[in-house]
Amino acid sequence: MNEKIELLIGTKKGAFILDSDAARQQWQVRGPFCESWPIHHVVRASDGTLYAGGGNAWYGPSVFRSEDDGATWTQSSAGMTYGDEDPKITTVWNVTPSADGRTLYAGVEPAGLFRSDDRGETWTHVAGLREHPSRPDWQPGAGGLILHSIALDRGDPDHLWVGISSVGTFETTDGGRTWQTRNHGVRADFYPGPPPDFGQCVHKLLVDPTDPKRLIQQNHCGVYRSDDSGASWTEITNNLPSDFGFPMGG
Repeated sequence: MNEKIELLIGTKKGAFILDSDAARQQWQVRGPFCESWPIHHVVRASDGTLYAGGGNAWYGPSVFRSEDDGATWTQSSAGMTYGDEDPKITTVWNVTPSADGRTLYAGVEPAGLFRSDDRGETWTHVAGLREHPSRPDWQPGAGGLILHSIALDRGDPDHLWVGISSVGTFETTDGGRTWQTRNHGVRADFYPGPPPDFGQCVHKLLVDPTDPKRLIQQNHCGVYRSDDSGASWTEITNNLPSDFGFPMGG
């Protein structure tokens, strides 16, 4: 069986694609793509389209799209603004396509969520997240105030979660109009007293594609699993070499 293995990598020098087979002994490197742009996230949608999100200190945020396996790219940040509200958006940290590839979500810095219904040509601010009552008290982690994780319920387009450093996990069941904090049971060792309702520093958030009630997160203070859509969390750090980390895949 000649299984194809693909790694999509974002770097400060652009995006790269690494191709190999199941043995993973030899790799072909393609790129850099989106040259001169720092790229934080690269993803392939179900229809094969490649998307990359990043930002340039001079030009601001952008989402790139390739429909020919990286040979050519287009880019757009049209609508990716908070309007007259400061501060300005600096970069894109996550691009997540829906199951059918028709809808895209983008997580940006300073933390916010955007949606595109035309495959990244134009973007609309999902304003309900930044209208959450906790917003005035959001504080950045060491890397900034970043919305870096977007988890979609593949069976319900109005149901999704986001992870923000260092604010925590939020859930919406109405397409982003309203949001609930989802941090119960997650440690925040840098806070005095019991863990707060928000302020935990989630580093990566994933949803089980076969069970939207099951979530996994890598946090500043451990690794956690939720079996009730994020309403409560159980620590599963166990014998991992560290309770602090960033990478997680599913």
